[in-house]
Amino acid sequence: MKTVPHLLALGLAITLATGCAKSQTAPTPVPGSSGLVLTLQRDTGSPVGQAVAVTYGSRQRSPGKITVAVSGFNLQNILPGTAANGVQSIEGRLKYDDAVLELERTAETLEAGDFMQQGAPSSVICCKQPSTVAQPGLYPFYVWRNGVTVQGSGELFLATFKPRPGVTSTTTRIDLVPFNASEADPRLSFMTPLLIFPYLQSRGNVIDNAYGGTITIRPGS
Repeated sequence: MKTVPHLLALGLAITLATGCAKSQTAPTPVPGSSGLVLTLQRDTGSPVGQAVAVTYGSRQRSPGKITVAVSGFNLQNILPGTAANGVQSIEGRLKYDDAVLELERTAETLEAGDFMQQGAPSSVICCKQPSTVAQPGLYPFYVWRNGVTVQGSGELFLATFKPRPGVTSTTTRIDLVPFNASEADPRLSFMTPLLIFPYLQSRGNVIDNAYGGTITIRPGS
């Protein structure tokens, strides 16, 4: 079982609906030095229930690259019989085709969403889950805020991708894949596309739906 600081390091607070709206606005594609543009087609524009989805990121839009956000929708995380409702942190697994896309793993291209940083928390930890090894095409992310729990919708985590050398025209998937919550806490046994802390050991998954998207890479005009 992890220590409380590490559980907090699963973290994130969810963005308000206004912040979330930014992540849903598709930017105007701009060719990069390679002459390529990347666009995202979301699986849905209307997530249902407590959901998590891949959306356009509101920041770090660079020519020839694409920044996506893992966004939460309608996240309440009601814990019956406790006062610890809301979201303190999150953990998930972002899956992509490593032969097509390269994840830029720098402090500037992996970061917490805006809602995580609201209220100027004294400490924000992002982005890789230290207890899980990142594999080609699978990035284990987490975000934690040192602040009160929050509820609502918005960007949780942002990541920037660029095409692999030689890739000039194709479509490829990017998804949130379910994982066993026991990877974060041995007391847990349920599968989830997004683990929210705090949680009750017997509660199970609170996410109703998870949505990915399709990235298109094409030459610029």
